[in-house]
Amino acid sequence: MVGRFARTLDPRMRTSETLTETLKSRIPGLSKSLPVRRDVFGKAVETPGGRLNLIDPFAHTTAREHPVINEAKRIDYAIGLPSKSMFNDKLTNAEYSDYVKVQGRIIEETLKEVIELDQYKSLNVEEQKDLMNDTINKIRKEVKQIMYPAFVINRYDLPEGTDLYRRGERQKCRYKWELE
Repeated sequence: MVGRFARTLDPRMRTSETLTETLKSRIPGLSKSLPVRRDVFGKAVETPGGRLNLIDPFAHTTAREHPVINEAKRIDYAIGLPSKSMFNDKLTNAEYSDYVKVQGRIIEETLKEVIELDQYKSLNVEEQKDLMNDTINKIRKEVKQIMYPAFVINRYDLPEGTDLYRRGERQKCRYKWELE
């Protein structure tokens, strides 16, 4: 009952790694201190039901239309969440939430544009799957190269402006991103 009340006050689903964090996620007010769980497009996952969640024992959801998800279903391609590690380094839940948010938004906007292109529509289903997969992998790779140094600087409290790249290895990401 306390957990249901906490989800009513804070409908966003949260991630937890430890038993203490799991307990926090069920206590009203404390759950907001945990990182937000995100979907493949970086949007916060919310508990359905709103205030009725307290009295409605049956969780219900409504189907939503999404052009990229519909296209992925049509070509039988599953868009999954990215790995929870970068360069063999496990991300914290907060870092992972930020990473999923940024790369998910870029993937969503890019794939919306790609599936509308005449060149995409002229491809066969296997080529469309390959293009979708290549696009997602390229975006994730570029976002990792930008975000990982920021995570390391923050994690180890390094001075701002610390350059973690060796000369000549820096790659520019052509996608815009920002954290809210």
